[in-house]
Amino acid sequence: MTRIPGDSLIDDIKFILDGSPARVIDVGCHLGDTSRHYLEAFPSCELWGFEAEAKNFARAQTALAAYGERVHLFCNAVSSQSGPVTLNVNSHDGTHSMFEIGDQRYWAAHAAPLEARTVTSVRLDDALAEIGAAPIDLLHMDIQGAELDALRGAERLLRDCCATAARLLRDCCANGASG
Repeated sequence: MTRIPGDSLIDDIKFILDGSPARVIDVGCHLGDTSRHYLEAFPSCELWGFEAEAKNFARAQTALAAYGERVHLFCNAVSSQSGPVTLNVNSHDGTHSMFEIGDQRYWAAHAAPLEARTVTSVRLDDALAEIGAAPIDLLHMDIQGAELDALRGAERLLRDCCATAARLLRDCCANGASG
């Protein structure tokens, strides 16, 4: 049977890498669901997760605790520069972003802005150099339109990374990420 690309993200990753990834980064790991999916699908992988919002981060820590030393979580935003950034916290915990809420037509439910918080952002290149991580096999990002900005802080990582599964929102450039 011919394999059709796009049937399954996990199958696509295995096909691209010709096997399973050893090192995975999950940027915007939210409550840990996608991280857990990778950890289950790739039982020998090590995962680094980044989540900017403290309550989501705490829930991800709890959800991923069973994976022990395979998981390294950081309560940080990820962007092109390290330092303070504004995180727009919304009524739906999966919509927090460095951008204000825009078009919601593709969302499952309406979200409303709650507050703007200052959080610490890291550049992926700096964070990975600091922790001494080996080259990454898979980079997954779901950070509500800020993916392009985050990738600008990951030049070294991208040079050495085998597969990138980045979810870019259609209006990412309209939100100021162009350039």
